Amino acid sequence: MLSASDTDCMKTLAWTSEKGGTGKTTGAICLSVALAKRGMRVLLVDMDPQANCSLTAMRDELRGAPSLFDVLCDGAPASDAIRESRFDGVSIIPADGSLAEANLTLTGEMGREHRLRLALEEVENDFDVAVIDTSPQRTLLTTNVMAFADDLIVPIDPGTYGVAGLKTLMSVVYQAKKFLGNAQLAVLGIALCRAQRNNMTRQIERRLRGEYGELVFDQTIPNGVKVEEATSRNRCVVEYAPGDSVAKAYQALSEEIIARAQLEDEQDAGADGVNRVA
Repeated sequence: MLSASDTDCMKTLAWTSEKGGTGKTTGAICLSVALAKRGMRVLLVDMDPQANCSLTAMRDELRGAPSLFDVLCDGAPASDAIRESRFDGVSIIPADGSLAEANLTLTGEMGREHRLRLALEEVENDFDVAVIDTSPQRTLLTTNVMAFADDLIVPIDPGTYGVAGLKTLMSVVYQAKKFLGNAQLAVLGIALCRAQRNNMTRQIERRLRGEYGELVFDQTIPNGVKVEEATSRNRCVVEYAPGDSVAKAYQALSEEIIARAQLEDEQDAGADGVNRVA
């Protein structure tokens, strides 16, 4: 099995959901940190106009520097927009409020569904993995993600609306493969997040595992206050409260994602003799 650094192409993992409040941003940041700790060169891309990922990960304010909007809509080089994040080994293409105008700006433009792919071709040899945080709204921004990503990670909360959104997303993936030319696009896994210890959560989990089988990750993410505390302090929960049950769950989920995506840090594996991927 090859590590990400052994391939010519940057591996792209996108956190996506048809519903907000499912833990996409927290999951994307935790996964990026976990990958970087394995020695991989990670690019975090904030495709959500709310820019919560950027607020957490950025060291400094943009202050007139290019953002993702400038890359997608004005032709700014992706390399000019990349910033070092507050997390070691993780770079970021940040978003700001201007990204909300991207859908209107790109309407009628040629190649509008493939702007992200074309922009990141410039830097694909500089990174092993790109992790994308997406908006829950289905827009040209999410279409760009569907046209570019290799694998999707789908967090859902234990509610009826979350399950219904999952069915819709599966249909969107099929359409993206067929009409956007992204034949390799696949759902890597479904993560049950914000889970509580009650009958409803247990029923939803049984339903998910019954319908989607091994596509559902083994690790679930419990509900907890430490995520909100970490976010309010612009911190990653696995670093802010590493002993908390939610932080441990996100760490375990990240490891499960890395294994399922067949990503391996060859340098570490050679150093400590541990096979990271079965």
